Amino acid sequence: MKQPSGEDSHMSAKNDFMIISSHDAFSGSYSVFQRFRLAVAAAYGMKYNMDYFYPDGHPGLTAFLSQNSSGQWIEPESCTRIANELGALLPHLEDASPGDSARSHADHARQFIAGCRKAAEANEPLTFEDTSNNVFGLWHKG
Repeated sequence: MKQPSGEDSHMSAKNDFMIISSHDAFSGSYSVFQRFRLAVAAAYGMKYNMDYFYPDGHPGLTAFLSQNSSGQWIEPESCTRIANELGALLPHLEDASPGDSARSHADHARQFIAGCRKAAEANEPLTFEDTSNNVFGLWHKG
């Protein structure tokens, strides 16, 4: 798999693509989604005074931050955990800068929480489609 060019986790505009989730949890560019996930990791570090990316003891956040295989999706049980654990981080996301996104990280979190709750209530997995034909291994359930 060829990785996008650019510094670290940033993608060039020509390599960016759109992500659309089920249950209206997220719709936007991959680069915005990636910045949102990094903001969630930073907020986790602020709330729990820890400095690692995959939060031990918080299975919802671990699922949210670590899913990247094309064979993965978010099951309804994990959606409930993600919604609860992401909700606890909202105060720390309120102050996070959204970068060049028109929406704040807190706005994205509220939308993702609502989408996770919809998926859980419907007992359906949260799935993602992308315009790159899944080149970067985003979640989907076929």
